[in-house]
Amino acid sequence: MVVVYMDGKPRQYPNPAIYPYRAFISYAHDDISLVKAVIQRLTNIGFRVLWDDNLAPGAEFTQQIKSLISRSHVVFPIITSNSRLRPWVHQEIGIAVALNIPVIPIAIGTTPGEMIAAVQAITLSEQMSDFESKFEKVDFEKIVTPKPQIPFGTTIIATFPAERVKAIADYAEVFAELGEYGLVRIQAKIGGSFSVPYQDIDHIVWKKREGERGDSYLRFHSRRERLSIERHARECGLRLIIDPSSPTVNVGGDEGRKTRLEVLREFLTSISRTSVSIEIVLSSHARETNLVVVGDHFYAESMAPREGQGYLQTIVNSHGPSVLQRIKKYDELFVELSPERMRSVADVISLLNEEIRRIEAAADHG
Repeated sequence: MVVVYMDGKPRQYPNPAIYPYRAFISYAHDDISLVKAVIQRLTNIGFRVLWDDNLAPGAEFTQQIKSLISRSHVVFPIITSNSRLRPWVHQEIGIAVALNIPVIPIAIGTTPGEMIAAVQAITLSEQMSDFESKFEKVDFEKIVTPKPQIPFGTTIIATFPAERVKAIADYAEVFAELGEYGLVRIQAKIGGSFSVPYQDIDHIVWKKREGERGDSYLRFHSRRERLSIERHARECGLRLIIDPSSPTVNVGGDEGRKTRLEVLREFLTSISRTSVSIEIVLSSHARETNLVVVGDHFYAESMAPREGQGYLQTIVNSHGPSVLQRIKKYDELFVELSPERMRSVADVISLLNEEIRRIEAAADHG
C-alpha cells in the first residue's frame, strides 16, 4: 500500500508500483477543468487514469472508448449538474456494465440520476476538500477483485477423465478461495485425489504413474485437483475408505500402481504431522466407486462396472440436499466398517510399504 499523508494523518491506497489500478474517467466536456483536478488527485493516490485524452487521432472513436473501458479495473463517471443526464456518459457506463467492469460514480455537488441512481457513489463537495477522506473509506480491492462465485450449475456430468478432474478442481478451488473449507471424504481404491502427484506435470513421477499416456491437459487438471482437495484436508481433516491391496489400476500397470501407492504414502506421512483428524478404513468397498466429498459443498462420483475398466460418467453435484444425502450414505458405510476395518495412519503406511515391496519383488523376479 502507498501511504499518503493528509493533514498529518496517514492515508493508505493501492500501491501503484505493485498493483496499479487502471481507472477510466467518463465525463462531460463542460467539466474539463474539474475533471483534470479529479485526474490529478486520482493519480496522486495511485491510480493510472485512462480518458479520452489517450485516444489516437484518426481511429474510430467508439471502438477506442470501448477498448479503454475493457482495459480498466474500474470506471469513474464524473457526475455533475452538467453530466448527470448526458447520454454519452450513460452510454459509457452501459459499456462498462456489459463488460462487467466495476462502476463507481464520483458525484460532485449533485447526486447520480437515471441508470446509475441505484449505484453506490462517492459523493464529494463542490470544492472536493473531502476527496481523500472519502476515497480512503472505499475498499477497492474488494470491488476490483471480488470473492469468486460458482460459475456453473448445481449438477454437471463429466464424460471424460479430464472433464472430471477439472470440474472437481474448479469446485474445490472456489470454496477454498471463499474460505469455506470442509472435511474431505474419499472412497477410492488407492486414495483417489491423494494418489495424484503434486509435482510439476513434467516431473518423472507422472510418467511412472501413467506409463506412455502423457496427456498434459489431464495432468494439469489432475494436479489442480490434488492441490485443491489437499487444501481442504489440511484445514478440516480427512476420512478415507481405501483398498491399497486392489491389484489393478486403469493405466500404468504395476509401475503405475506402485507409484500411486508411493504418492499416497508420501501424502499420509506429511499430513500425519499436522493436527487435523485423519480416519482411514480399509475395505474392498473402495473398489465400488470413485467418490470425493468436500465438506457439505459438493461431491463427485464415478462408477466402474468392472475392475480395471475405468470410470464412466462422473456426476459433480453441489445441490445442498443431494450433497447431504450422499454424506449421510458415506458416513453410514464408514461407521459400519469402522469397528473391524479402521486403521491408524501408521498402520496404513506400513501396509503401503508392504505392497510397494511386493510389487518391487515381483518385478525383480519377472
